[in-house]
Amino acid sequence: MNLLSNQKIPDCPASKMGNFYIIPAWAQCPSQCSCPNSYTVSCIGSNITQMPVGSSKIAGARVFLLRNTAITTIPANSFLNFANITELTISNNPMLSSFDVGAFNGLDKVEIFLATNNRLSQIGNGALNGLTMATTIDLSHNAIAGLDAGAFNSTPNVQI
Repeated sequence: MNLLSNQKIPDCPASKMGNFYIIPAWAQCPSQCSCPNSYTVSCIGSNITQMPVGSSKIAGARVFLLRNTAITTIPANSFLNFANITELTISNNPMLSSFDVGAFNGLDKVEIFLATNNRLSQIGNGALNGLTMATTIDLSHNAIAGLDAGAFNSTPNVQI
């Protein structure tokens, strides 16, 4: 449970506390995703063609999984409503070829970033901005042909 609201969400097993309802984390989960517990957002499936839109109401999520989707790029500011994520996995997305500059803005708590088995071909300057606390970055099993000289400038804790 992570939210107090003065309105009950239909079909949501919220608990009443005084004049407020306590709403479970999964009740604010992005529509294309599942939230099996209060700290995980899991977005899996080829029906996902755009980055799921998060709600500031699920800012408590710690793990974000984006797998087996039809997403082609991760746009700037995609994770602003997921500021408490410490582990980000973007894997097995056969059409994902790029991260826009600023895609990971606001993710300054991420320690583990896994972007494996995608179709990434280039990691440009600024593509990893926002991952300032990352200690592990795994880009294996992609088609990376080049890394721009400043691709890892904003990730001081990663040893290359």
